[in-house]
Amino acid sequence: MTCTERRCSLWTAARTAAQAAGPGRARQVSWVVGEIHRAKELHGDDTSECDAWLAEDRARTYLSLAAAGALRSRGSGAHPSTEASMRVRSSVLRELSAVAGLEGAVPVVGTAPERGWTDGVARRAFLTWLRNDTSESGARTWAAAALASAGLWVGEIASLTDRSVSPDGQVADLIRNPPGPGAPYVLPLTLPGPALEAVRAWLAVREQVVASERVRALFVTLRPGTRNGSVYARGLPLSSRSLNRTHAAAARTWLHTGASPAAGLRAADLSLGRLAYSPETIPA
Repeated sequence: MTCTERRCSLWTAARTAAQAAGPGRARQVSWVVGEIHRAKELHGDDTSECDAWLAEDRARTYLSLAAAGALRSRGSGAHPSTEASMRVRSSVLRELSAVAGLEGAVPVVGTAPERGWTDGVARRAFLTWLRNDTSESGARTWAAAALASAGLWVGEIASLTDRSVSPDGQVADLIRNPPGPGAPYVLPLTLPGPALEAVRAWLAVREQVVASERVRALFVTLRPGTRNGSVYARGLPLSSRSLNRTHAAAARTWLHTGASPAAGLRAADLSLGRLAYSPETIPA
């Protein structure tokens, strides 16, 4: 019997957990279960009790191997895992352990401490600097940062359409996947005045950029692109990765200005994810 068959207790727990999860969380659960089976094989465990790897000593062995990068199915295993991936692994272990009804605490090997937070003065100074950039890219970066500061996650920002925000600031049909167990839910959200103003300013720019009515994404590209010899016009949907990248470039530019609130900070301290993690009051 192989562990991919229906009788595998670990895959059974994974299927149960995935039923009440969003697609992103379901992929995380499958990823962790696959890693656990690789750890089980490396450890020489040929028993059928796969769910025993969800807690205590065997879970500690799995997390230690994962932290060292020894369980990667692709790429080099020479580099250790990131703090974020270790947080995901521990979270999935806790969820699967609860589904399987196991007793015993999930260890915290290799997990990162609670995320620190950037000083509010620095955040407000950075947001004010973004707001004063009236270029096309500046309007787009400021709108994304304002939405993040209102509490939206970067994936949610990238999924918005030009019709998602009503004239009074209501964000329609915002589906949020919880970071742990649980089904996706509709998040009611009303944007504060400055965030709504930023979205309106960007929509005015977007109207001049998008050539096709079929493009409904709120955030779009501002420069033509090429791929495999083909040229693509600007005004195409922008991915969450591109939003992160352009925002990080703006953060680095602000840090290089030498503003006193920027002392000792990195671009990562001002990322869209950090802004959404603890929503900041946008400067009026």
